[in-house]
Amino acid sequence: MKIIIAGDNLTAYSITSSLAQEQHDITLIGSDKSRLKHIEEVLDIQTVQGPYTEIETLDAAECDHADILIAATEIPETDILISLLASNLYQVPLTIAMLQESLYEQRHHLLKDSALTTSHIWINPAELVANSIIDLIQHPNCKDIFTIQNDYRILRLTWKNGQEAELDTEKLRKKLPDDSQIITVIRQKSPITNIDNTTLKTGDQLIIGCPKSSTEHVLNHFSTPMPIKSIMLAGISEISQQLAKRLPSSTHVKIIDNNLDKATTFARESDNITVLHGDINDTDLLVTEKIDRTDAFLALSNDDEDNLVAALQAKRHRVPFIASLVHRSEIAPIINENHIHSIEPQKMLSNFIFQIIHRDIVNEKHAFHEDMGEIICITIPKHFDGHTLAKIAVPHGGRFFYAKRANDRMDPHPKLKLKQGDILALYLAQARDVAVVTEQLNRPSPSFFDLLR
Repeated sequence: MKIIIAGDNLTAYSITSSLAQEQHDITLIGSDKSRLKHIEEVLDIQTVQGPYTEIETLDAAECDHADILIAATEIPETDILISLLASNLYQVPLTIAMLQESLYEQRHHLLKDSALTTSHIWINPAELVANSIIDLIQHPNCKDIFTIQNDYRILRLTWKNGQEAELDTEKLRKKLPDDSQIITVIRQKSPITNIDNTTLKTGDQLIIGCPKSSTEHVLNHFSTPMPIKSIMLAGISEISQQLAKRLPSSTHVKIIDNNLDKATTFARESDNITVLHGDINDTDLLVTEKIDRTDAFLALSNDDEDNLVAALQAKRHRVPFIASLVHRSEIAPIINENHIHSIEPQKMLSNFIFQIIHRDIVNEKHAFHEDMGEIICITIPKHFDGHTLAKIAVPHGGRFFYAKRANDRMDPHPKLKLKQGDILALYLAQARDVAVVTEQLNRPSPSFFDLLR
């Protein structure tokens, strides 16, 4: 599949890096010659330097042969124009563009799907991140929480010292609701191959699946509920603005930013939110605003270093729940080592785009923080109809844990006979394992004549 990505920023580079792990023909368009050369060498992709919307640039990128164009310049007018050129001039079948919610209503009418040629997909990255943060705030004792197929929850929880010493997985299963399951246990970043009767140790990561309605019941077995009634947000960004709209009106919210114009505008447009003009790393300001009595502190500015320092200050004041926005992947380990939730918008966006590109096979993809594996939901294609589940080889450490046909849940045992349209969910220990599974499903079984060759 030929994919063209237009953008000279962290978002475009992250998408490129993610897709380069698969067998795609990728071309990145940018303006920084030295940076493009470095990316070309590291990722083994093609690059084109030049203005995004010039015909010569798009010709050099071979836009006329592209299957997908991803416009990620983060300049709305440029992204729209690139998408229009790709669809109208080059008949690219699918274009994907990033657009903030505040601009969507004004711009989305410019790109309309054509039943014969092109489909356009808009993505609001800030909305993806805000929804993820809401899930974490509602379940602060979880390291990760995902909802798959709208009705099933995946939880990552840490087994802590003092939680019933010598308890094994079999005894824990009996304590949990009947409709829940232990998907895997991760010890020192490696999944335990056979989790039956495994004695749990402090620091073990438990991946648990349960119906959405059983979430609180499961969590009550691990820790006392920690309701979040007050939140301090550091930095006015598109993400923090999206988040503020989604928080319950009963939550007491304070937001700090050192840009007076942004703070004034946000205060004028927001109800029931205290807006403060100041530095998010001003210790005196944080103490004055009673950071030590805050239930949650979220560092959501566009500066990774400022976010890290602010989050560490919150930790020093023993704020129960702390999360920090991370744009550069190399900073995420520092955040995680300090037991702070890292929020990685580029990774979330890459996963979402992966779903779009592979939508015939993969309808959901979620990555656990701290490289603890991935969850994917797959749709069984026609050429797999009649095969058993055992036909799909799962890499080491992975396992199927969920199966659904129409509206009926099924037991994903190896002898399950598959039908076209069945939904299966599986845990994979490594990000690279996703391609191992999808390649099997994308490749039709050989015909009789193929076997004779």
